[in-house]
Amino acid sequence: MIGIEKSKKKLTIELLDLDKTTQNTLKFFFKSNLCRSAELNESSEKPDVLILDNERGINDKIIANLAANNQHAVIMHMPNNIPEKSDNVCTLCKPIQAKKLKDIIQSINKDDNQIENSETKILKEPELKPVHSIKNIHSANSHIGMAVKSDTVQSIQNRYKAHKHVGSNADINPNNLKELDKIYHTPSKYIYFHLARATKHAHENKSDVKIKTVYGNVFYEYKTKLFHYGFDKTKLKHIQASPLFAQTDCSYITYDQNKPHRINLSSQDSLSLIWSSAILASKGRVPKGTNLENTVTMKSWPNYSNLMVFRYVIQISSAWSNHQLSLIETAKQLEIPQRYVFTLYNAMHAIECANISDKKIKSQKINRRNQSVLSKILSHMFKKK
Repeated sequence: MIGIEKSKKKLTIELLDLDKTTQNTLKFFFKSNLCRSAELNESSEKPDVLILDNERGINDKIIANLAANNQHAVIMHMPNNIPEKSDNVCTLCKPIQAKKLKDIIQSINKDDNQIENSETKILKEPELKPVHSIKNIHSANSHIGMAVKSDTVQSIQNRYKAHKHVGSNADINPNNLKELDKIYHTPSKYIYFHLARATKHAHENKSDVKIKTVYGNVFYEYKTKLFHYGFDKTKLKHIQASPLFAQTDCSYITYDQNKPHRINLSSQDSLSLIWSSAILASKGRVPKGTNLENTVTMKSWPNYSNLMVFRYVIQISSAWSNHQLSLIETAKQLEIPQRYVFTLYNAMHAIECANISDKKIKSQKINRRNQSVLSKILSHMFKKK
C-alpha cells in the first residue's frame, strides 16, 4: 500500500465512469469546503481513491481486483443491491449523503496516514549538467526538445509536481532485498503486457485479436497495426496505470469496423499505445526479475517523434546505444534518479527495443567530454537527406 505523507496531504479522488448528475454533485462536494481531506485528481498519477457506481457495470471480479491490489475505492449502490466490502473497498448507499461520504474519506485518510511516509519523501534530485538547446527542430518534434532542455531553477523546484510519468520513488540499494520490492512490478497485471502479447500473436497468426478486460474489450487489427477501444482519454489513462488485468484474455477474431457497436471506437497506433501504457504502468519500476546490474542491450532506437517522452530519455538512450551500462550504473553515471532509467527501460522492453544481457559485464565509463548527447540523438532521428 502506498503511504500518504504525514503532513496531512489530501487524498486524490478519481470519479470513474459516473453519470453526469452524480459526477457534478461529487465535483461540487470535493471542490467546496464540505471535504477538506481530499481533492479531485488532476493528473494521470494513480489516484488514492476511486469512486464508482455499482449500477454501471461493476462486478465481483472488479471489486476483488481492487481489493487484491490495495486500491482504495468507494462503490455507490442502490439499497437493494449492496456490493461486497473489503479493507480497501467501501460502500455508499444512494442517494448520496454528504456526511457519510465525508466519514468514509476521513477514515481512509486516517488509515493511510498511519503508514510511515519514508517512501513518499520528496528528495532533492542531483542536477544534470545543462545540455545546449538545438535550434530549427521541426515543430512536430518539439516535445523532444522539451525532454532534453536544460533545467531552470523553477523546473527544479516544481519537478516533484511533474512525476506523472516516472513516479516519485527514491533511489534504492540493489543489494538490499527489501528495497527491491519497491521497484518491481508484475507485467501481467497491467494492460501494456496484454497489448504487446496481442500484437505478437496477431502477426504470428495473421489474425485480428480481441483483448477482453474487466473494463471492456480492446481490438487489435493486425493489417493496420491499430488498436480500437471505447474509452475516453481520462478513462484510458486510468486503465493504463491500473494493476487490474491479471485475468485478461485474448482471442482471435475477424475485426469488422462497420459493425454498429464499433463505428465510434477510438483508434491508436499499436507502438504508441503500448509505449504510453508501459510508462504509466511503470512509474519508476521494472518487470519483476529484471537484473539491475547486468548491462542493457539496446536493439534499436524508438521513434521518439511519435512517442510520449519525458526528461532524460535522450541522455539515457544515447548512453545505452554507445556504452555497456547496467540500469543502476546508467543512473549513477548520468547523475539522475533511478526512476527515470527504470521507466524508460520498461517502455523500451515493452516494444522490444531493449533487454538485459544474460552476462554481467563491467560497465563502461561515459566519456562526456567527447560526447554531445543531444547531437547524438538528433543525428539518429533527423538525418539530412
